[in-house]
Amino acid sequence: MNEPESGDPFLCELYADPRAGPKVVLNIMDGLTAQFGGGPGWQPGYSWNYATLYAGKDPVAIDATALRLLESWRKQARLPPLTERARYLRTAASMGLGFYEEAQIELVEAGESR
Repeated sequence: MNEPESGDPFLCELYADPRAGPKVVLNIMDGLTAQFGGGPGWQPGYSWNYATLYAGKDPVAIDATALRLLESWRKQARLPPLTERARYLRTAASMGLGFYEEAQIELVEAGESR
C-alpha cells in the first residue's frame, strides 16, 4: 500500500462515512480563472481564463474533469503532470464514490436539455 498523500485515502474515507458523505448533495467548482501551476499563491503566468463553473452530484467526476483540463494546460506549458498527486480520485472511484473515467462522466452545458 502507498503512503497517504494529498488526501488519499483520507478524503475518500470522509465521503464514504455515512455520517458525512450523504450530506454532500451538490458540488460546485469555480473554473472562472484556472491556475494550473506555480501555486499556491496567485501566478498569472500559470492561469487560464476558462470562464466555467461546474456543478454536480459527483465530486469525483468534477475533480477528474478538472484534473484532465489542468493536465492539458500543464503539458502545453511543459510542466510535470499532477496525476500521481491526485490518486485520491482513483481510490474514490474504486470505493464507489463517483466516476473517474472520462467515458463514464456526462457533461451537460447549462441550458442544454437532456
